[in-house]
Amino acid sequence: MVTITCRTKISEIIKSNPASIEAIAAAAKPLEKLKNPLLRKIMAPRVTLSQAAAIGGCDLNDLLAALSPLGFKYEQDTMESPGSESNDKPGWLLSIEPDKILEIDVRPDIHSGADPLKSILAKFASLTDGQALCVINSFTPYPLINLLSKQSLVYTAESDCNQVHSWFLKRMPAEAAASKPADAGVHMQTRETFVEAVASFDENYIHRVDVRGLSAPEPMHRILNELASLPTHHALYVYHNKVPVYLLEELLGQRLTIHILYQQDGDVRLFIHINRPSK
Repeated sequence: MVTITCRTKISEIIKSNPASIEAIAAAAKPLEKLKNPLLRKIMAPRVTLSQAAAIGGCDLNDLLAALSPLGFKYEQDTMESPGSESNDKPGWLLSIEPDKILEIDVRPDIHSGADPLKSILAKFASLTDGQALCVINSFTPYPLINLLSKQSLVYTAESDCNQVHSWFLKRMPAEAAASKPADAGVHMQTRETFVEAVASFDENYIHRVDVRGLSAPEPMHRILNELASLPTHHALYVYHNKVPVYLLEELLGQRLTIHILYQQDGDVRLFIHINRPSK
């Protein structure tokens, strides 16, 4: 028997028994992403068992029931209750003035099938020093947390009315400067600023790729391959049909500058580069 807790990473479960991939994926439709090797590589090491239940919109017991026949034994974690977050708010959240917290409720967007990531990133980019963004959702947005945790302090809590509030306190520029270039990270752009970013590169140094007609996870696979072979001082211009949150999460640790232009549903442009060429 393999002992697991609510904080056991999905990657550890899969390593113990690869058959767990099918078992977990069958528990909830959103978890079917684990069946895809590329998405599994990104998702499994970052997500715990309780987080997987939240992402899948199912109960932790559903996953435990699916894993039990495979030889997994659940043990209560003494450090944390299953699927719960600590109720102790961090000092930075307790001390911040209410008027310095910007709120965005993405539940209407999600219910209508729209992607709220553009609005969230744009709102986060507009924050000034000492401000925080509170994202209101019906579930814990783990991919978003992983994405913005590299640029902010994060705290998430579930309210009594089944709402999940996630607070993101933007890091001071000095804190980020020690670990990455000043312009590194994700930047939501207007049409004008996006054109300026592209114009800063000679056209001969720009590689273009259109992934709009590809089925997941081919867009991510294609972009990662293009970036892996991208020469120094060159840039990649991507035609996409959405803001690719899992791709952004994967790229954030690679000292890249990522400009995003959301033109309309089905038409998103990304401009990605490592170093600006000297002109």
